[in-house]
Amino acid sequence: MDPRPILDRAIATGGSVIGRVRPDQLTAPTPCSEMDGRAMLGHLVAVLDRVAALGQGEDPFAVTETPAPDDGWSDAWTTSARRAADAWRDDAVLEQPMALPWIQGNGAEVLASYFSELTVHTWDLAIATGQQPDWDDTVVTAALAARDFLPAENRRAIFEEISTAMGLDEVAIPFAEPVPIPDDAPAIDRLVAWNGRDPSR
Repeated sequence: MDPRPILDRAIATGGSVIGRVRPDQLTAPTPCSEMDGRAMLGHLVAVLDRVAALGQGEDPFAVTETPAPDDGWSDAWTTSARRAADAWRDDAVLEQPMALPWIQGNGAEVLASYFSELTVHTWDLAIATGQQPDWDDTVVTAALAARDFLPAENRRAIFEEISTAMGLDEVAIPFAEPVPIPDDAPAIDRLVAWNGRDPSR
């Protein structure tokens, strides 16, 4: 499977949410307790910059989260999205071996692991800013299918190992333990619940 068209669709959904964020919502809390709206915007843009770094054979963890003007987040998103698309334009990148602390595989497999992060953090931002976007079923289904890189339990221990291996002073835990949810719940609810969010909030 070529993950690039699905990534493009995830980026489009993210862009639609980012474009509706008002400056007065930048300090709103998000379901990711460590980030307000502004921090989440910066993180989302940085995720695309990390995707671009991977495609270019660079260190994605060297990417820093750079603030944008309060009215400049949509432009920052568009610029980073273009950079990511350019980095992965060559089909050969999809076959190259790649490794992150939580997944190893070829480029296509590693790129697919970002479906979930982009979608869940887009959901975080949407909740923080009172939005109800039209979730792309293809993207959410693909994110659910690619979720195995995140263990079902003992996530803190996993992230402690990753943080230690990366030489971090603090343990970064971006995704909490899964939240129980019915099997017949909407796909977006099942995705965010798997990533430690309570979709009923």
